Amino acid sequence: MEGSWYLREMCRDLRPILQKFESPIIHEIGSYEGESAEIFAQEFPFATIICIDPWKSGYDDLDDTSHHDFNHVFKNFLSRINYLKNVDFSPTDYKDYCSF
Repeated sequence: MEGSWYLREMCRDLRPILQKFESPIIHEIGSYEGESAEIFAQEFPFATIICIDPWKSGYDDLDDTSHHDFNHVFKNFLSRINYLKNVDFSPTDYKDYCSF
């Protein structure tokens, strides 16, 4: 949770902007174990958070994180977001999810 204070501060700065929209949707690309998704959901309870991540290992040879046990990582993600009503997820690569 190192650095989560910084994300919470950024969310507080963004809140007045997001509150101007009816039913805002935040797409989080790369959710890993869900720490930031949990923070977004807590800080923006009026928004829907959609987490997009393939949760598959080996996606980047230069990134040590991509070689973790993603069954374990995904279980941690589900455990972290389980109680949140405004979080949904798509276990896919962002390139397959987004149409750009």
